[in-house]
Amino acid sequence: MAPKRGGRGAGGAAKKAKTEKDPVKESVKMLVSAFEDEDQVGLSTVPAVTKDMLGSVIPMALGAGAAEDERHSYQVHITDAIGEVLKEVVKIWEGKVVEAHNAVSDAEKVKTEKDNAAAAAGSALEARSSETTAAQEALVAAKQALVDAKTNLGKAKDEVDSFDVQLTKKEAELEKVKTVMNDHFMVLKNGVDWPDKKEQEAGEKKHLGSIASTLKHLHADTSLMSALESALVKKPADRGPFDTMAIDQLETILTGKVSEHETFINNADALKAEKTAAVAAAETNLANCESGKTGSEEALDAAKKAQKDAQTALKEATKAVHTQEKAVEEAKSTATDADTSSEDAKKNVEAFDFLKSRPSKAPEPEPVEVEEEAAPPAEEPAAPEPPQ
Repeated sequence: MAPKRGGRGAGGAAKKAKTEKDPVKESVKMLVSAFEDEDQVGLSTVPAVTKDMLGSVIPMALGAGAAEDERHSYQVHITDAIGEVLKEVVKIWEGKVVEAHNAVSDAEKVKTEKDNAAAAAGSALEARSSETTAAQEALVAAKQALVDAKTNLGKAKDEVDSFDVQLTKKEAELEKVKTVMNDHFMVLKNGVDWPDKKEQEAGEKKHLGSIASTLKHLHADTSLMSALESALVKKPADRGPFDTMAIDQLETILTGKVSEHETFINNADALKAEKTAAVAAAETNLANCESGKTGSEEALDAAKKAQKDAQTALKEATKAVHTQEKAVEEAKSTATDADTSSEDAKKNVEAFDFLKSRPSKAPEPEPVEVEEEAAPPAEEPAAPEPPQ
């Protein structure tokens, strides 16, 4: 093994004292660096060959041995030229700072516009979505209306098709009711002088049977027939108030049914024309409903397309906002860089001013007068203690 390196003892070499940097050398170094920097003197409008020459003679014109009171006339001219270039760079960067901060303001203004556009696109999408929902509901209603229209048309046609059959039935029912009323009801109501008991029973059975059949067909109250079976077989003079009331009620039913059928039959042509017109109206309504359904389908397709376009617009608006956010950050970064470069340019001018105006010898510090502290007053002797 290699022997271990011996440690330093108490008598070892002491650490080197930290030395302060020479401000002249540091300032010269700063200016040389500025002339080599494309973002500093590189921005000057002075020809490149001139800038290269001025940068190469900075140590000679402003460095050691070239204090203000040590320069020759040609050094003064070179120094002034260096100063003019550095000051020009300051003005250039001041202009760039203004431009950069204006660019930030412009970018933020555009960002606000993009935000507003995105908000408007969001509102438009909500509106288009609501319109799509409304169009879907309208289509559902239009389809139901079409179903109802078809049903109503079918019913209207059925009524026209069955009208003649219904008319024939009512004519037959009218004749039947008139026959029952005239040949059976009125006979019993007015009273019958039967020749014998057997013929009476047969006749009453026949008349009451026809009346009962008719009342059943007319869905009359069954209790009425029970009352009539007793009332109609009585002689008119033998009937009481209850009998008379039952007979009057039956007569009202029969005459009402006769009147109903006669009204229908007498107005058959008008009723049929009305039902035929109802078919025509139902067909028109069906056509309108079909057209309405088609229109609702087209409206829904248009609403869906508008909603999709609104979604695309919102996506693009949001993307534009994000893009502009990056533009704002880039503008701010550029402005920050401009501020930094502008400060660097001003520091270069400060370094130049220091080198240009420095004397060859630093002025001696003025003596500081130190006031002597006044001597404290002498203590007075203590007074003798009184005798005990």
